[in-house]
Amino acid sequence: MSELHRLLPREGLYMDPDSDTHRKSIRHPIPNLILLGLFQLNSSLRSVNFLKITTYTTILSVTLWLNDLLSKGSRNNWTTDPTWDWKREIVVVTGGSGGIGGSIIQKLARDGWRVVVLDIMPLKYHVGKIVHSTLLLPAETWWDGLNVVNHVLLTGGEEEIFRDHIGQFVDVLKRRTSVELQTGAGMAGIKAAQTLSNASIHDFVILEYRDTIGGRAWHTDFGKDENGNPYVVELGANWIQGIGTADGPQNPIWTLAKEFNLKNTFSDYDNVSTYNEHGYSDYSHLFDAYDAADGIANAAAGTILLENLLDQTAQTGLALAGWKPKKTDMEAQAVEWWSWDFEDAYSPLESSLVFGYAGSNMTWNGFSDEDNFVWDQRGYNAIIKGMASKFLKANDPRLRLNTQVTNITYSDEGVTVYNSDGTCVQAQYALCTFSLGVLQNDAVTFTPELPYWKQTAIEKFTMGTYTKIFLQFNETFWPSNTQYFLYADPKLRGWYPIWQSLSTPGFLPGSNILFVTVTNQFSYHVENQSDEETKAEVMAVLRKMFPDKDIPEPTAFMYPRWSTEPWSYGSYSNWPASTSLEEHQNLRANTGRVWFAGEHTSPSYFGFLHGAYFEGLDAGRQIAALLQGRCVYYNSTMERLCGPRRHYETLHGTTPLADYSAVNGWTANSFYDYNDD
Repeated sequence: MSELHRLLPREGLYMDPDSDTHRKSIRHPIPNLILLGLFQLNSSLRSVNFLKITTYTTILSVTLWLNDLLSKGSRNNWTTDPTWDWKREIVVVTGGSGGIGGSIIQKLARDGWRVVVLDIMPLKYHVGKIVHSTLLLPAETWWDGLNVVNHVLLTGGEEEIFRDHIGQFVDVLKRRTSVELQTGAGMAGIKAAQTLSNASIHDFVILEYRDTIGGRAWHTDFGKDENGNPYVVELGANWIQGIGTADGPQNPIWTLAKEFNLKNTFSDYDNVSTYNEHGYSDYSHLFDAYDAADGIANAAAGTILLENLLDQTAQTGLALAGWKPKKTDMEAQAVEWWSWDFEDAYSPLESSLVFGYAGSNMTWNGFSDEDNFVWDQRGYNAIIKGMASKFLKANDPRLRLNTQVTNITYSDEGVTVYNSDGTCVQAQYALCTFSLGVLQNDAVTFTPELPYWKQTAIEKFTMGTYTKIFLQFNETFWPSNTQYFLYADPKLRGWYPIWQSLSTPGFLPGSNILFVTVTNQFSYHVENQSDEETKAEVMAVLRKMFPDKDIPEPTAFMYPRWSTEPWSYGSYSNWPASTSLEEHQNLRANTGRVWFAGEHTSPSYFGFLHGAYFEGLDAGRQIAALLQGRCVYYNSTMERLCGPRRHYETLHGTTPLADYSAVNGWTANSFYDYNDD
């Protein structure tokens, strides 16, 4: 080993000194050619065996000589450097837990060399007994949980110096290259990854901000049962909506629920009692009035879609159908909230008539009008974890939890995703399953910036906030057989309006858990105040609803703050009025090699968990087709799509400039500014 200083390898090449000596002894062809000539001329020296050996040696020497001649000056040739001191350097060995690598490392360590060992397996020897000191670092220190390198060993002491010297090497290791990567392990991300896997594409990476799979199917522990164990309640997705019929199409979420035995119960929307500030008040007749107008408005929305007419707000459509509640009719306002806002998180004034009804019809007519409430104590995300278990093994290095994406840099050649921990991932394609709220809040930057048509679509659509506020009491003081309680506040529409009992038979009987839902305006209200302030408001409403009850303070109280969660910034999307299908297509269209999927990119099922499922499926199919050089065929529409998704650079309005005239009452000129400044 003392001769090693004479060899300076380039580009990582290395040759053992003994091998190099043997190589030099036969390399020059002249002696071998002379010897071969003597054997040929002198019959006394001629021997079949000697002649064969000499011939082979000559051929080898000529070959080596030509190789040296042709490769002279190349990047990988060998040079000598008498000043080279290996003991001043750090040797990095990959795969050194045992075997040949382990033997080499132990030899180097005994000779006093400083060695860095990287391996997926634990070391099978104790270098620490040989050298001055050793340092075994956890995997996440160097590979950040990818589990490709699970063990790092530094020998020779001077750990901080080692860290500085091998920093660049570690940076290279952190640049994981894949065919495809997903940002998000919610329903869309997991379904897309499963689709790729089913297409025999296994080289992908999933980056997830949170510490678990599931996305906005998010649950938490709350309160406790009689044995002191916590209940599990859902903060996000809670229903299987439009489960399907036995002889018709079934919602894929319902199919997954049956496959993974997800516990759920039918939501009986007829099982609702109505209240106002004085207690119980029967205004259930207003449900019938709303339903009658709803049917008319639904039909009108279909006509507008079929005939390509101008969209309206849902409030306009309902008003034309006969539903025109006064602003002071708070019971009618409560019924409207129950019938529209409870699902969309936005009011009819803020929602598209056409797509508000189209989205609902796709689910409740396309599958069925039955919704089931999930109360499984494993959490709703059990079905997403079940999906993942079919193609991801335990501790699969392709799933990186607790990874916050900060930037996506893309070009025609590929993408690089940068994370807050300093790691990055390179791939041919990236599928962004960020929520619409994350995109709107610029929580992730893009380099170059997303094109204007994409930015416009992101800002045009709206992200709703849907907040469930949970309370547990030491008793069930409300009617235990009632599922829903609707409250009409005398002053404010949407002030703690919908209450649900989990203590009802078929759910979590005996849990004494009640929760109330608020959306948007009042979601922001409760998010910007303390839990104690919100609890005081909630309890004041409850005591108005049940004035004859001596209602105790809750034993547990909790609610999420969805609009401030940096991985979601809201609950789910909504389709605003007068926003076209083309504008939505720009929301779902890819930007070069950056693709997008999630409930917000679904034109048919936006806002629903099954919307995320279908969009993950579709994006996975299209990216797989691009990677495999083929097209995607859609049986439902008899279409074949090849290549990237379509987008619309320019979207025109409905009024040409010529119509801005006196004929239409436009007599002013909006193109002049008479102000001096």
